[in-house]
Amino acid sequence: MSKPAKQYHLESVLMTDPVPVVLENWVTDLRKEGLYLIGTVHGHPRFADGKTIRTLRVLWIRDDLGIAQTESTNFILRDRR
Repeated sequence: MSKPAKQYHLESVLMTDPVPVVLENWVTDLRKEGLYLIGTVHGHPRFADGKTIRTLRVLWIRDDLGIAQTESTNFILRDRR
């Protein structure tokens, strides 16, 4: 008998990163290699708050919940353009 699919909650996804990283005023950037996000970042360990970035490739996105995961970071999404 197969096991039921594991359910993930928003809190468990976001808790994998020690500090939430917020991407504001974001848009999608679809390229041949995959989907990327462009927006203003806050709380990222490598970028200054307020810097406009293009993320690494998006692994999954839940626009309805306002979250996305790239190859290195979980993002809280705010204010889609």
